[in-house]
Amino acid sequence: MQPTNPKLDIQPTGKCEVWIREINQITHVKLARTEAHRIDAEIPISPTNHATLPQVSDATRACIYTPDGKCVGMLSTKLNINLANAFHHARDSGYHNQVIPPTKDLNSELVGFLSYKKECTSKVHKQISQEVKGTHASLT
Repeated sequence: MQPTNPKLDIQPTGKCEVWIREINQITHVKLARTEAHRIDAEIPISPTNHATLPQVSDATRACIYTPDGKCVGMLSTKLNINLANAFHHARDSGYHNQVIPPTKDLNSELVGFLSYKKECTSKVHKQISQEVKGTHASLT
């Protein structure tokens, strides 16, 4: 069971959903890694020696929900519209008739796509983590 995220998750509806929502998007500012930009812990905080906080901005996103109300990912509204147009064009052109198992609806397909992406990404991160551990063990 996954924990509920009250900022993103919704009341379960029993079907896959796409909601257009305003979210707070956090962007980390990357600084150049030079000596001039390095923070010196020995020097007190000043205008020239300070940490950089992440930037927070509002963004409109299409939040994709499972039947149990969990957010599995977000898309830009432009990408969501483009995917919806492509999905409906393929369906209207008869391409969905050749798909096994048959497609249900756009929202279900988006949930499946984002869940598959999350699963693949998780496997890659786990594999990389194992490789790093193995390399570290061989060096020590």
